[in-house]
Amino acid sequence: DSFRFREAGADSVMLVSRQRRAIITEITGDQEPSLEQQLRHFDQTALDLVLVEGFKAVKFPKIEIHRPKFGKPLLYPEDPSIIAVASDAQLKLPEPLLLLDLNNPETIANFILNQFLGLKND
Repeated sequence: DSFRFREAGADSVMLVSRQRRAIITEITGDQEPSLEQQLRHFDQTALDLVLVEGFKAVKFPKIEIHRPKFGKPLLYPEDPSIIAVASDAQLKLPEPLLLLDLNNPETIANFILNQFLGLKND
């Protein structure tokens, strides 16, 4: 139904259940929305950590996801914001970049918890 509401002209649609709420809002204009603008939609007092996908040009600490089988070059040489690379292959990375096993999400989660929240979870 939310798809049909949006097609009928609704600018915003809210989906609600006992466990969660999602608000879908149409973004107008020619410019890409900024990360800073989007983060304002969160209650900043209730946040411990924000995980962001996309916004490659914005400078904030990043974990690059790299799968060599897709034939794309690594981003880290051109982006000093990248602090680690998660890959499904063994890569030779310069110090201080850390290589994380893309197939081991627990290790990646522990890295994030330790790096940004100071939590050691072995």
